[in-house]
Amino acid sequence: MGTGIAQVAALAGDKVWIYDIAETAFSKSKRQIDESLDFLTRKEKISLQQKEDCLQRLQWTSRLEDLSRCNLVIEAII
Repeated sequence: MGTGIAQVAALAGDKVWIYDIAETAFSKSKRQIDESLDFLTRKEKISLQQKEDCLQRLQWTSRLEDLSRCNLVIEAII
């Protein structure tokens, strides 16, 4: 769910940090977002430029201090 929230925010134009204590979760998150954006591109819901822009706005971190300058933090944990 957190990955989906991050993707929607990034598509809307916000810079997004995805935080997890386990860096191993990053590859799964990146893959899910990439697959979702590919689907949206194939269905012509977004352009290739929008996909690239979205990916540029996403950053992953396992350092809590990286979030200190964020305006909004959403916790989406199971």
